[in-house]
Amino acid sequence: FGEKGCHTTSVRLVYDTDQKSGDRHFRGVAFVDLSDEASFNKGLKLHNTPFLGKGKKVNVRPTRTKTELSQIVKRTEEKV
Repeated sequence: FGEKGCHTTSVRLVYDTDQKSGDRHFRGVAFVDLSDEASFNKGLKLHNTPFLGKGKKVNVRPTRTKTELSQIVKRTEEKV
C-alpha cells in the first residue's frame, strides 16, 4: 500500500494456531488501517490486484462497525 502512495497507520495479520503443536500459521488475511480518505481511495484501486504472485488477490473494503455487522447477522438469520 505504501508503494502506491497510501498512508498506513497500522497493519494486523491474522494467524491460526495449531492446537497440538502450538505453531502459528498465517491465514492470508490482513487488516490495513489508512490514515485519510485519499489513501483509502488509492487503496480501492488495488482491489482484485495480484498479491505476492501466489494466486492471491487483494480485497479492499471499508471496515464495518459493530452495529453494521450485527445488522448483517440479523438479516442473515432472518433468511435462514
